[in-house]
This record gives sequence, structure tokens and C-alpha cells, in this order.
Amino acid sequence: MTVGSYSCQRRRNSVLGYSWQLASTEIPLQTRRSARSSVNTEIASPGVQPVKTDNSSVADLFNNDLFYEIPEFQRPFSWEKDQFEDLIDDLVGADPTKEYFLGTIVYYKDIGVRMVVDGQQRLTSLMILLACLRDRIADDKTKSDLQNLIIQPEDKVRDISERDRLIVRDHDMFHKMIAVPEGTKVGFDSRDFDEPSSRYIVARDVFAERLDKLDQPTLTKLMKFVSNKCLMIYLEADTFEEAFKLFEIVNDRGKQLRRIDLLKSYNLHPEVVPNKVNRKQLAQQWDQDEASLGERKFEALFNILRLIYTKSKPAEDLFSEFRKRIFDAGKLSRGADFFTTLSDYVSLYAAIFDDRDFLVGNPLERHFRALLSIMDSEFFTFEWRACVLSFAKKYGREGIYQFCLAIEKLVLFHAIEGVRKDERYSDFTAILAMIEKSKKPEEAIEGIKVDVAKIEHRLATEDVYKRPYEKYVLLRLELAAAELATIREFTAKTTEHVFPQTPIPGGDWDKAATEEERKKFVNKLGNLVLLSQGKNSSASNREFVEKKTTYLGPRVSDFPRSNQVVGYVEWTPDIIKQRSEEGAKLILQNPAS
Repeated sequence: MTVGSYSCQRRRNSVLGYSWQLASTEIPLQTRRSARSSVNTEIASPGVQPVKTDNSSVADLFNNDLFYEIPEFQRPFSWEKDQFEDLIDDLVGADPTKEYFLGTIVYYKDIGVRMVVDGQQRLTSLMILLACLRDRIADDKTKSDLQNLIIQPEDKVRDISERDRLIVRDHDMFHKMIAVPEGTKVGFDSRDFDEPSSRYIVARDVFAERLDKLDQPTLTKLMKFVSNKCLMIYLEADTFEEAFKLFEIVNDRGKQLRRIDLLKSYNLHPEVVPNKVNRKQLAQQWDQDEASLGERKFEALFNILRLIYTKSKPAEDLFSEFRKRIFDAGKLSRGADFFTTLSDYVSLYAAIFDDRDFLVGNPLERHFRALLSIMDSEFFTFEWRACVLSFAKKYGREGIYQFCLAIEKLVLFHAIEGVRKDERYSDFTAILAMIEKSKKPEEAIEGIKVDVAKIEHRLATEDVYKRPYEKYVLLRLELAAAELATIREFTAKTTEHVFPQTPIPGGDWDKAATEEERKKFVNKLGNLVLLSQGKNSSASNREFVEKKTTYLGPRVSDFPRSNQVVGYVEWTPDIIKQRSEEGAKLILQNPAS
């Protein structure tokens, strides 16, 4: 007899960004009680001693004398804005009368604490969400009850001291914002902190923005749903070794049950492909396609295809989406047609995004390669790729460079304006529909409307340093300033401030502007350059003439726009303002279009 546990896992992908995926594990069952029973189940797997497992609500997970710690060997907290948005959107939109499964945590017992081996992303995010709810609910008793989930209150009868229920990496910052009442309302800025603290603040910002739009009854209803209806499965081991073995087993088995593997089997079913030789050939074709792109990009491609064919947000897991909304809807046939279409898109993807030789021999080849190299490395959302592939599938090489330029403006606009995922989806699904209806390439290209004046204004007047689009903008300016006599793809090691952020006291930089004056211009576009080598913190504070000669010169020579700095006699706030305005205009120009 077996019992399956399903976890909603977020997988990081440099191509797609993030996507929810159901992962399934099956473990031989020795003893089982009710999922909500207070008596834990014992399970065992080969090579692992029996471990305890049970379902637990969020309220029960952070209750009584239960404490959790993220060990030092764990990677830092790594969820990003899209994942926090998905989590809060899903929770707010869920049916509050039904149980909602949040995933699995694996831990081992230490003295008085549960050491988390798997599940830190979910536990940390949930704790931040609880703190945001605490600070926005008006009822004092509810605020107190939520605080008790976050902090173990002092209990003199049981001799328990006040204590944080979750100890994370960089705990000082986390404690200030989460453990302290009203801490989520303190104006911490993620740009002022290193990781993982900056990610805690991003999570706070996302949750707070959504919760601030809800009235008190809705906040209370959401609090009760999250606390009592949201469940996690925990797997408890006695030692780290046992927990880690269990973690490996869970993840290995989850990997074997990829949704794309179910798609493969679904399309190789004997009823669909009766001939055994043909089934073998199609299976080999699949394996060759996966080897061509690599496992990560190959999996990512299926989410792109789902979007191309459905032109809407996902409503179910990937396999169900293909089965119900693509195959059953008659948009693509199972069997050989599916495998042929997949291979066509694999070839397109490789030619456009990997090899970037889609326009080989074309006069625009150099510009296409340079543009796509920057877009591919710095645009982490995936929807724009679906649009580019859809356009290329329909029109081939005709107009593809101009189409990419139009898409680029839209993605940049989304990044600068902080457009949420739902709005992004709406824009890109409309473009996919427009491509499908268009009779010629120009119709699809000209149909993409972007308020470029907003892009120019914000780049010219607002801080760019540490913004999500910082590196893209700087690389794109280098492309715009380059002559591109030969094929060239721009990459950079890091960003440098010409006018230093923290000048040496008493030096020329320090005398040129007060700290308050520096804050107004030091992080602007015009003060930033790209370096082909690593930073040298001491050299970056040298006075301008020495800095540009001995430090910047050798490091900016690969970048035509950054290299312009070496030609300046002085570096002033007025020059920074001028370069910011010039850069904001330059980035909107379309090279060789």
C-alpha cells in the first residue's frame, strides 16, 4: 500500500523565470492514521529509518513550543517577486471553505528545534505573510494571536522563554521586520540591503501591497483561511543524515514524474501510434530534442507552447492544460503531429535564443544577435519568448528583428512600471492573438503599442541602480552606441558608479556634494558604467582624474558608451543629469531598423 504526497514547488529557470509544478512522491506505508489525526504516521523508504509524517495546518505548524531553524548549510532564501505574487494571488483567490495544500517540509530534530532540510522558501514566506496580516488587522486579540504564531510568548509556568519560532539566515533583519509588531510597516528599502534580507523586504512589499487593498472582514477571512485551511505535509527524521536521504528520495522521485514525461507517454500511447517502430522513432526524436536544448530549457519550452496554443493564463497543471485545452480542443493532434510540432519549435528556439543564427547572411544579422543576446540574458520572464517564437513560426525571418525591437520596448515598459504578472499575461496573450489573426508581419509589429515617453521619463529622472532592469538598460545603451562592424555580443562583469556612493571624507568628491545632494544623482543612469572586470572598492573612491585613468580606463574599454567617461575633464551633477537624459533617449532608438 502506498500514500502519495503532492507539493506545489517553484522551479527557478533562467529561461522561464518561475512556474508552479506538481511533484509527486510515493513512499511505502507502514502505518497510517487520518491525515488530521494527532497521532503521526510512520513511513519508511529504502536506506532510511522510519520517519514521522502528518498533515498540519499553518496555525498548528507555528504553535505551542514548536520552533524551526534554517541551517547554515542551506542556500539563502531565493524566492523572487513573481513567486510572492503567485502565492498571495492564489491564497486570496482560493475557496476559503476548502483545504489548500501548500507543500512539504522535511526536517530533523535537534535540541528543542526542527532543523529544516527542505521547505525553507515556503516557511519563510508564510511567516512574512502572517506578519503582514498581523500588522493590517485592526482587532487587538487577533493581532495578539497572530503574534503568538510568530513569536513564542514567555510561559513562566512551563519555563519557556520568549523566542522566535523561525530562525533564518540573516536573522537580525528578519526579526526587526517580522517579529516586532508593526515591523512590516517600517520603510525598509530592498535596495539598501544585500541578499537574503532584500528578498524578505520584496516579499513584504508584495504581500503588503495586496493586503492593503482588502477591507477588515476580508483580511480576517483570509487570516482564518491561511491559518486553518492551508496545510503542509511534514516529514520528521531523527538525524540530519536520515532527513537528507529522505530529501534526496523525494526530489529524485519528483523529477521522474515530470509533467512533460506524462505528455510524452500520452502521445506515444499505442492507440495513438499503433506501430511499434514509429513509437520508437518518435521517442528517439523526443530524446534528441531534449538533448539539443538541455533539460531545463526543454521543460521551459512546454510552458511557452502552452501559452502559444491557449493564449491565456494556466488554469491547471501542465499535463492537464495540454490534454484538455490543446488536444481535446483540437488545436494540436496527438501522436506524430505533436512530436513534429515540438521539434519545429525546438529548432526555432535554438536558432533564435541559443545559437542566434536565425538571420545568418541577413544585413541585420549583427544587430539581431547583439539584441537577442541581451534580451536572452536579462529578460527573465518567459511570455515574450512565446510571442517571438509564434511570430517566427508564422513569418519566418521576415520582420523578426523589427518584431523583437517592438517586444523589447514592451518588456522594458513592464519592468520599469512594475507591471504585475496578470497584466503581463494580458498584454502578451493579446499579442499572440494578434499574430494569429494578422495577414502580414507589419500588422503584428505595428499592433504593439508602448508608451515610450514613460520609459524615457523614468530612466531620465529616477534611480536605475539596483533596479531589476539596471543591467539590461546599461547593456542596451552599449549596443545603441556601438557601430557593430562585426558580430558582437555584450556581456559585463558588474556596474560601477563614476561619482562614488561613499567618497573619502575631505576629498574632492566629498567636497563636491553633500550626502543629501549625492542621493539625488549618484544612482541615476548617467552616473553608471559597465566594467569588464571585477570591482575594486578602494580604487572606486579615487579622485576623478586618477580614477578614470588607472581604474575605469582598462575596465570600460570594451563598452563604447561607458568608455566615453574617460574623455571627460570633470564629472559633475550636471553632466550626470545630461547623460541620464541622453541615455533615456538613446535606449529607445532602434539600431539599423
